Amino acid sequence: MSNVKTISCVCNPSNQLNDSSHAMKMGILNSDNFIAFSLKSCSFRNNFYNVNGVGVNANNSFYFTLDGVSYTLTIPQGFYSITQLLALLKTEIDILFAASGIVPLPTLDELVYNPITGKVSITVNGNGTATYFDLLGATYPNSINQLIGNLNDVVLNTLVPNSYTMLYLISLGGLDRVNLVSNSLSVKGTANKESADVANGRNLSLVRTITVNAGFGGLVDYQSNDVIGDQQIYDIPQNFGNLNFRLETTSGDPLSIGNSELIVELIAWTSL
Repeated sequence: MSNVKTISCVCNPSNQLNDSSHAMKMGILNSDNFIAFSLKSCSFRNNFYNVNGVGVNANNSFYFTLDGVSYTLTIPQGFYSITQLLALLKTEIDILFAASGIVPLPTLDELVYNPITGKVSITVNGNGTATYFDLLGATYPNSINQLIGNLNDVVLNTLVPNSYTMLYLISLGGLDRVNLVSNSLSVKGTANKESADVANGRNLSLVRTITVNAGFGGLVDYQSNDVIGDQQIYDIPQNFGNLNFRLETTSGDPLSIGNSELIVELIAWTSL
């Protein structure tokens, strides 16, 4: 026999810790006999950038070589439309070209997006000189190059104006999935329970992978279809002094919710 409780946790800047997690005290529940938890629902604003400058997956730099010299162009992180991104890129590339010291000066004649094909085209001009312009999409897998469809390393000889259309579609949708993590829920299991979960390929700190089903600024809403089947079960009843939650990328980088709220609703089972 067991009791069932619904627990609502509101995560906001008032309870955010330095690691972007949020901690809630559990004293009001008056129970030290938790035998299982399951995620019922969660919601949060999609405030996550599509051009990110933080963590191992930072992708806010554009890479190329001009006449054998390597250049890295880095822009501020943010959520960009393709029009905004290309305009900023062209301005910054023009500045680097002007400072290159090459005579005659090469020019970036065109950097445009075709909404029909979903692809970006670039035209560079050496103005009568065989200046080589290399796009480094394959060399740098996390980059603006790949966001605009440049997934290969491409060499363009700009003796005459040379145009190239990226082989792949733009990828500016931002994050499509995030992980909702709670270390406090996961580490309370017994050693045998944890060993079994690891053997089955389960990430113990992962409460759920959430599909980001709203555009930038929209409300992401997750509702569990099977709270019983998704239970985190403990071999020995547990006492939780607090719970913590954090949103992460699927590669483990923490995500800040900024000034918005992450609302987590749990179903908890306690022994009688």
